[in-house]
Amino acid sequence: MVIEEHGGELRYYAGGWRSHESRIHLEQDRIWAEGHELGVFASPREAVRFAERFLVRGQALQEIDMPRLVRHRQDTDRSRRTSRCT
Repeated sequence: MVIEEHGGELRYYAGGWRSHESRIHLEQDRIWAEGHELGVFASPREAVRFAERFLVRGQALQEIDMPRLVRHRQDTDRSRRTSRCT
């Protein structure tokens, strides 16, 4: 998960990522199953609450019910979920 401030917005990316460029083909199934989401939080507090649910509790992106502006999302595939590498 990455959170950065850009142009007055608290933007984020949450989802799968490869451990190394050379492993992209080996890790593609895991990355796809983890899903991903791009969006904007209204406050740092919401960012922390979201991160706790996603990273600590392991909730699927589509199951995290909290205010945020989602600009793009591919749902987490709960049937193929594996260990996270975020």
